[in-house]
Amino acid sequence: MPSIKATFPKIGTAVGLSSASTGPYDLLGTDVLVAIGGTFPDPAIPLSITQVGGSGGTITWTLMDTAINAGRMQIWLGTISGGAISGANTQVGNMDGSGDGYVAVYAMTSAQTTQGKHATANSSSGAANVTVINCAANSLLVAGIGDFTGNFTQTADANTTKDDEQQLGDTYESCHKTVLTPSSGNFALGNSAPTAHTWAIVALEVLDAGGGTVRLLSSLGVGT
Repeated sequence: MPSIKATFPKIGTAVGLSSASTGPYDLLGTDVLVAIGGTFPDPAIPLSITQVGGSGGTITWTLMDTAINAGRMQIWLGTISGGAISGANTQVGNMDGSGDGYVAVYAMTSAQTTQGKHATANSSSGAANVTVINCAANSLLVAGIGDFTGNFTQTADANTTKDDEQQLGDTYESCHKTVLTPSSGNFALGNSAPTAHTWAIVALEVLDAGGGTVRLLSSLGVGT
């Protein structure tokens, strides 16, 4: 199944700026990426994503889904052409210059470049969660949550692992993952708390490539 590379996800934040960037990272030409971007307020403004710097290959980002509430969350699939990349940054822009912004980037081995299923949800009640329908066996789900009420730590549900959380003024942005069971089906991920907040969540299934190098999860790599 897909395996998240050591030192990922890479995280970047912005408060009162128009963009957020990860720190530099290196990639193999066979790696597959998922990026999560979030902003609050101004949910009507689409976020952009670009590769900044780096030598070697090129990352092509494809927008997979968008969730809108009081803020905006987007999720992209990234593929690499031209071989390995050294020292790349990922920048998410078009954020409100007086608001908050967030970017998280996962790099994975043993993953397909073909897009998997994706889903979104938003509400002003209950805990932030979403169900991804008709997932394949041995996939990995990745999600990004924007809690636009703020002031409460996000608590992942029993099937979900929280990889990162940032408090940015009046909003919490976080990224989560869950490894699917060997069978195909519908799978949920997200938070068990807080509830009764205003939130939006985006999720993407990363498909198993079959074989390849499996790397163990390690600690977070936090960008500058």
